[in-house]
Amino acid sequence: MKKKPSHKSTKGKLVKNKGEHIPLKEFLANKKIVPGKKERGSGVYALYNGTKLYYIGLSVSSIRQRLRSHSKEGSSKYGNWNNFSFYQMPFKKRSKYVKDIETILISIFDPKHNKQKGKIY
Repeated sequence: MKKKPSHKSTKGKLVKNKGEHIPLKEFLANKKIVPGKKERGSGVYALYNGTKLYYIGLSVSSIRQRLRSHSKEGSSKYGNWNNFSFYQMPFKKRSKYVKDIETILISIFDPKHNKQKGKIY
């Protein structure tokens, strides 16, 4: 009896690493829990105030740096969020897709604090 050829699954190929509902205090105590530039930290992230979605963003090089900038005094987002989720995507050459993914998420969830809505063609 012949075996059917096995097909490699592509499931899980879009997201390399993730963290969900991480408290801001935990991030500030140990920023390395989020991928930085050395780890090719491109991807999307969501900021929450409690359980309420506050903002969706993207990074093409360092999610850590984007979160760091949002947590600094003087940022328009400072003090408005207390936990976050991130989804790191493993592609450097395809980082252009990160913007499309962010645009889709913003279109679906429509966070009030995202000023740029993006365009879907």
